[in-house]
Amino acid sequence: MGWLQQTLQQGRPANAGQPRAIVDAAAWVRGGEQLASGAGTLLGLWGEADRVHLAVLQDGQVGILTLACPSGRFPSIGSKHPPAMRLERAIRDLYGLEPEAAPDRRSWLDHGRWGVRYPLGSNAATRVSDDAYAFHAAEGPPMHQIPVG
Repeated sequence: MGWLQQTLQQGRPANAGQPRAIVDAAAWVRGGEQLASGAGTLLGLWGEADRVHLAVLQDGQVGILTLACPSGRFPSIGSKHPPAMRLERAIRDLYGLEPEAAPDRRSWLDHGRWGVRYPLGSNAATRVSDDAYAFHAAEGPPMHQIPVG
């Protein structure tokens, strides 16, 4: 039996069309570690106002792990499995849920033009500052010259 099937059986069952389990933070972190080791494929990572969901494919089986976030925080999957980083950044921008120990803290979707922070979250707030987006600057000799002719 694979790690996904074990996690789904150990978690509290939830009916969502696909096998889904409500898990604790330790099982959530183990899921990230399994993805990082190549023992599954990340299908999706998304949020709601008070929880996050991780969809995984392992050995032909799809499973969804759900983690409640009553404090507005969740352990970062992206810190172990980099393909999850942009999805975590989108969760933060839309819902205000913070991925703990996330390697990239920049916004992904919200570049300061919405007039509101966390529009889908339970704590949607009017934007009070005009924080500049932190772009990574290119350094050194001309980086993007394309010889033509």
